[in-house]
Amino acid sequence: MIHRSLLPVCALALLAACDSPVDPSKPGTFTVQFIGVPADAESFTPRAVTGGRVVGAATDGTSTWAVEWQDGVFRRLLPAAPAGCHTDPLAARGRFTVGQVLCTASGEAAGQPVDAYGWVAGESGARLFAEPYAFVAVNADGAVAGTINPPAHFPGAQPRAFVRTAAGVQVLLPDGAAGSEAVGITDAGQVVVTASYACLADDEDCVHSRVMVWTNGAWTELRIPRSPVRVVAGAVSPGGHVAVYAFGEADQVFVYDLRRRDLDPLPVIPGTRVVLVSANARGQVIGTGVRTETSRRPTSYGIVWGAERQYDLTERLTGSSRWHVSSALATDDEGRIAGTGTNLETGEEGAILLVPSNL
Repeated sequence: MIHRSLLPVCALALLAACDSPVDPSKPGTFTVQFIGVPADAESFTPRAVTGGRVVGAATDGTSTWAVEWQDGVFRRLLPAAPAGCHTDPLAARGRFTVGQVLCTASGEAAGQPVDAYGWVAGESGARLFAEPYAFVAVNADGAVAGTINPPAHFPGAQPRAFVRTAAGVQVLLPDGAAGSEAVGITDAGQVVVTASYACLADDEDCVHSRVMVWTNGAWTELRIPRSPVRVVAGAVSPGGHVAVYAFGEADQVFVYDLRRRDLDPLPVIPGTRVVLVSANARGQVIGTGVRTETSRRPTSYGIVWGAERQYDLTERLTGSSRWHVSSALATDDEGRIAGTGTNLETGEEGAILLVPSNL
């Protein structure tokens, strides 16, 4: 309801492999650091990593709260949510961490959401909108991108992206769009949104969604070849790399470099499904792949792109312990990757941090 509602639509079978890579370099190797779970929680899910600081959501089955982990130590992030609500961190950059406070009808974390509003670690500011909204991305200067998610009883109930800077708050809705959802913000202040458009049932040429970039009040569309019917942004890096899905006659994924104005396809193993999750300032794109499960391999696996192929992160691990990387959830500028995994020798599973061997 509140965060990245288009992502479930995007985890589709991508049946066409692409011809050229985004990055000619082969991904390096990684060592695994087991993050584990805070002492007062049952689980911990990473949402962001920045400078080795891993931010995520901890839960005890009833409540959810924001936590950061660094150098083996967990610390709760404040302010805490009021009674019946839960803190949900969604992004971090440098010293900034943002997300939402999510309130439910039952008061439990798994309950039906009834309200949400933006949350910034260490800040207790006034509410920005009457409708539910979330902060979904932050840049190095603390500028925040978010999405208003009005329930059906609000007039003109369509999601609308916005940006909050030191100068104020501005709603971001491209001309002609019915709605917009913020996906990310670059360190240069460019906001990337997925804009939705109202299409008539018999209009075969209508594009249902487009990826649009807001730069100081001006809009630019990221154009994809082969006339797709739906284009959706999946991840945005601080340096301006935008990972996108394009759905049409040939479903594909791409990465667009805003500075170079260059579009490159991301190779995908035919018949697999991928979810684009994060990109860093190097242009490295990570995500989670889904494949048919067999006795030899699990169905879910963390992935990284490079050297004309999609890599299973488990293949890139070094060290004495044997791990399977189940998901890749966030990456930082130094190439660290936060995700989840299982130690195949001990059975230990949970949040992990992959650290490049050259760090």
